Amino acid sequence: MSRETTSKADVNFNAISFLHHYKNICSAFLLNRKLNSFL
Repeated sequence: MSRETTSKADVNFNAISFLHHYKNICSAFLLNRKLNSFL
């Protein structure tokens, strides 16, 4: 039972960290495009 809760928490943590990482990549990509359009 406790193992199931831990795995659920791990899955949630992985999903959150993945989304955060993806958002950072998107932000950097958009910022890069903005800078390139200014140059």
